[in-house]
Amino acid sequence: MRGKVWFQINWQTGASSEHEIIRHAVSYREHSDGERVQERVRQLHANQQTDRQITAVLHAEGYRTTYGQPFQAKHIWYLRGQWGLGNIKEGGLRPDRLLWEDGAYTIQGVVQALGVAKDTVHTWLKQGRLQGTHLGPYMPWRIPLTAEQMHTLQPRAKQARLMQKHQGTLCPQPEAVTDAPSTP
Repeated sequence: MRGKVWFQINWQTGASSEHEIIRHAVSYREHSDGERVQERVRQLHANQQTDRQITAVLHAEGYRTTYGQPFQAKHIWYLRGQWGLGNIKEGGLRPDRLLWEDGAYTIQGVVQALGVAKDTVHTWLKQGRLQGTHLGPYMPWRIPLTAEQMHTLQPRAKQARLMQKHQGTLCPQPEAVTDAPSTP
């Protein structure tokens, strides 16, 4: 029984009682639920869950740390590192951080491709001019853009650059992003 202590009390009356308690473990190798915690974290990580989302699931399912406390995102971050699980926020992101492997753009990729400021891209996302997804705060956006959509946005990008030039902020000029997705 890893992580548990079993003991028996022999009472003066001749009766006996058996007891089992979970002891605090120093590592998950010694933890009574260590293998189950690792398996569950691996499953949730494979389903593209963030550390914060994994924490919520483990808490809801009653899992505890080696010290009997509820999990926090920092614990999941540490355990992922120990178990060789990468950060999901960058899985599939190309080294230049402008495009995803499926051809979708990041915020910085749209900035480079259209020559607008990051604020403009965020505004377009809020207004629905751009469609994109991201897993949560501080996570990179995934913005699928076809050549046709980029062509449609070029006049707006030019207008945004002019407005920001008049306001005294400089916008990058559009650059060709390598391996940009083609129109379907």
